[in-house]
Amino acid sequence: MQGWMVLRHNRSKTFHQYARIVRAFYVWLQARPEIGQLSSEKKIETWLTMRARQGCAASTQNVEFSALRLFYERGLGVQLHGIDALRAVRPPTIRRAPSLEQVAAILPLVPNLYGYPCQLIVEWIYGSGLRVSEPLNARLKDIDWKESKFTVRDGKHGVSRVVPIPCCLMPRLAAQAEIARLVHLQDKANGVPVPLPRLLAKKYPRAPFAEAWAFLFPAKAPCEYEGATWRYRVHEAAIQRAFKAGVLAAGVAEDLTPHHLRHAWATHMARRTGVTLRDVQVALGHKHLDTTAGYVTPEVDRLPDALECLRRSNIVPIVMHRA
Repeated sequence: MQGWMVLRHNRSKTFHQYARIVRAFYVWLQARPEIGQLSSEKKIETWLTMRARQGCAASTQNVEFSALRLFYERGLGVQLHGIDALRAVRPPTIRRAPSLEQVAAILPLVPNLYGYPCQLIVEWIYGSGLRVSEPLNARLKDIDWKESKFTVRDGKHGVSRVVPIPCCLMPRLAAQAEIARLVHLQDKANGVPVPLPRLLAKKYPRAPFAEAWAFLFPAKAPCEYEGATWRYRVHEAAIQRAFKAGVLAAGVAEDLTPHHLRHAWATHMARRTGVTLRDVQVALGHKHLDTTAGYVTPEVDRLPDALECLRRSNIVPIVMHRA
């Protein structure tokens, strides 16, 4: 199964998630010998029914179905029949987006944990509508300093895009770039490279030591991975903890994460005059416009008062309030 997913260029996170599901499915079957006598299709249906009764989300149930089907068909060589339409219906949800007042109260209170510029990263996430991992994966070559633009490379689903950078963040990002260059010079002298995507390190042997490929937000210390020493970038957990501390310090009652800043950016941009939903879709990197529409919170307060419209038109409502 892992070989098939590597052949399809699936991400390692996807494989680890699928492997965890298959292991849980195997343990569940071992504890129930009576289910082991059923067909493969019935085993999967029984598992998904059990998971639905436990209250798992529809998206989680669909991921587990995809993992088990891939394991049976590509791992065991068993062709499944009659369960292709077994998909949970995911109801539409309203995405939460912090208001302008909440964002303005949270951002100044985000601390710089572990010596990392967490506040700058969080402000960049909101200023450009980024995912939490996208500014962390930024290399020095990905920023156009003259045009104030950032190229997001190999984002979600492998989609790359170009987003604008707020002009107020450019001086601080330039200062962070100088810090990244100093770290790179030290690593180059010590023979510590940076990891490159896919097989670029073999194609360009000097690229791991090139300044252009250095991370904009490098980690404090090198790490050991697959028998080699690398200089990786800041981990997402540091940004999530710093943002959580800012939310608590601001006294915001809602349970917010850095990804909610992406929702807030989409909502606030869509409410501005001259910004179309298509522009927001391109900046967010969505394939379908319906996905972008789910990020935009409707402005219910701008809807007209129905009863007031009836009174102005001298039409008596059918249902009247009784004292």
